[in-house]
Order: sequence, then C-alpha cells, then structure tokens
Amino acid sequence: MLESLLAKRRLRVVLFYGVGLGLYAALIQFTGVEAFRTTLRRFSTLLILQILVIDLCFYVVKTLRWRMILGLTEVEVGFPEALAATLMGYMASMILPIRMGELYRCYALKRLSPHAALSKTLSSVVVEGILDAAVIVSLLAFSLALMRVNQVTLIIALASLTLGVLIASTRVSMARGTGFRALRKVLQAAPTSWRKSIEAFLTSFMEGLTPAFSNFKMCCALFAISICSWTISLTYSWFILENLGFHFAPARLIAGMMAFQLSLTAPSPPGYVGSFEAYWSAIYAALGLGFIEALRLGVSYHFVSVLGSVTLGGLGFLISRLTPTLKRVKEGSTFKEELKSPPLTEASPAPPSRKPLASHLNI
Repeated sequence: MLESLLAKRRLRVVLFYGVGLGLYAALIQFTGVEAFRTTLRRFSTLLILQILVIDLCFYVVKTLRWRMILGLTEVEVGFPEALAATLMGYMASMILPIRMGELYRCYALKRLSPHAALSKTLSSVVVEGILDAAVIVSLLAFSLALMRVNQVTLIIALASLTLGVLIASTRVSMARGTGFRALRKVLQAAPTSWRKSIEAFLTSFMEGLTPAFSNFKMCCALFAISICSWTISLTYSWFILENLGFHFAPARLIAGMMAFQLSLTAPSPPGYVGSFEAYWSAIYAALGLGFIEALRLGVSYHFVSVLGSVTLGGLGFLISRLTPTLKRVKEGSTFKEELKSPPLTEASPAPPSRKPLASHLNI
C-alpha cells in the first residue's frame, strides 16, 4: 500500500515537472528557437561568472540581514551555515511551487544548526518578508513618480500602502495581545497535548517577531540593509538586460522589476514556468515593450535566473557539506595544539616574605 502511494506521488511529480518543461519548450518554440540560441550566445563564460558574483553579493547581504534578525532573538548561527541555507532555499524557490523554498531554508538551517529553534527561524522569514515588501513597494512608488505617471491616485495608494506596511511592522509586538488571546481561545477545542505544543510554538514565533520592530533604530537599520540588497538585485537585472541588448531608463527598469517581484508573490507552478513569462510580458508590454519582444526577453531572463539559482544552490550544498568537516579539522588542530603545549608543573614555592624592618628592631 505504501509503495503504491509513493509510486503515485513520484508519477505526479514527474508529470508536474514534465508539463512545466513542455510549456517552457513551447514558449521557446513560439518566440523562435534561433532567436533563443542567438541570445544565449551573448553569454560568455566570463560574463556568466560576473553575473554569478553579483547574484552571490545579493545573497551575502540577505544572509547578513538574516543573521542580524536571528541574533535579536538570541539565535546565533554561523555565517557559512546561514549562507548555505540561504542559497539552497532560494534555489528551492525556483523549483518548488508556491515559494516553498522559504520553508526549506528554515529546515536547512535547522539541520545545519540544530540549536536554532524552527519557530524563530520561521518568524525571521516573516520579518524579512515585511521588510522586502516595504522596500519593493517604496521603490515602485518612487520609480512611478520619476516616470511622471499621470495616475496620481496610484502613486498615493502605493505610498499609503508603504506607510501602512511600516506602521503594521512596528506594531507586530502588539499582536501578542488581542490576536494571540483570540487564537488561544480557538485552541481550547484542541487536545491538550496539541494545544500546549501549538501555544509553545506560537509564543516562540511571536517572540521572534517582536525584537526586530520594537526598536526604531534597529528597524531603520534592517530597512537600510534591505534597500542595499534590492539595489544589488537591480544591478543584477540591469547587467543581464544590457547584455541581452535591451536598454531601459533607470526609472522604467526599477518599476518593471519591482512590479515583477510583487507578481511573484502569487501562487505559481514549479520553476515559475509560464507564470514568470506571463507576468514579465504583461508588465514590460505595459511599459512600452512589444508583447512578443517582452515574451522573448522573459524566456531568456528566466533561463539565466534558473541557471544562476541552481549554480549558487549547488555552491550552498557544497558549503553545507564542507562546514562540518572544517569544524572537525579546526577542533582537531586545537586539540593537537593543546597536546603540544608543555605540561603544567607545580608552582614553585613562594619566596619567604620579608618582615618589615620595624619587627627586627622590636619597634
């Protein structure tokens, strides 16, 4: 029975990804196989390495921010472990449906650093999502303002949404009041063992959310780091588009990429096959690019993005494998140094204390 269920699940996964690959092949055929090949010939080995370095810088900054958020909840993890989990998580986001890579990132960190509480790593991902949403919407509103869009209402709405996200993020700590008590009442119907486990998890989860937004200076610092990471992401996109032969004004590029990032929050198939190209084509066609040209650009950009994510994900997997070995080697070298150090000897007796001159003179 179990074997048949596993076989059905494997078949479902194969069909799922088979349909995605078939759809991607159909998109390449529709936009022109020769045009796709011509586009890929633009990318030399040196150019691909440059793209990977820029992309790696983006993930390094994201990792530094993640460790800072985790440190606020007294979860200390090493940089190699956090970087490996980040790289593997974002690779999983390009492969698994509905952004399951975020969960995989938390589980990967838990596996590499067993002392990291899963509830607090999950809450740190929520904090990251709030910060990224605030930055993306802010950059989108700023770019639309630079483009002098006539829809003033749209800009006001985006600015209001940004302000709302910031206010909501600073008030997350208040959620432990009404919302947490209401949820606790709902859990009263659950079995006692389940209720205690869920309440403990939620308490730890909320404790992970609170520190990032309870301190205004820390909130501003995290927001600044988030802006830095998305600036690197925009540089990455600009570099690819320039080498694909597409030149966009800075404001148009920012508007297109930020609107595209917002579209990726919607449920998508594995690898974003189909949805990636659909959102991309709609957004850049609205920005003045022809639909077929935008679709061709989206297919090529998607291929480069998946290639980069898989390559860096492999690097993350390699780091996760090497980190325990390097730790053991370091511990072994420390142990050898202790063995080589001279043995402790008994302390030499203290010299006899000299009596004051007054005692000899019987004064």
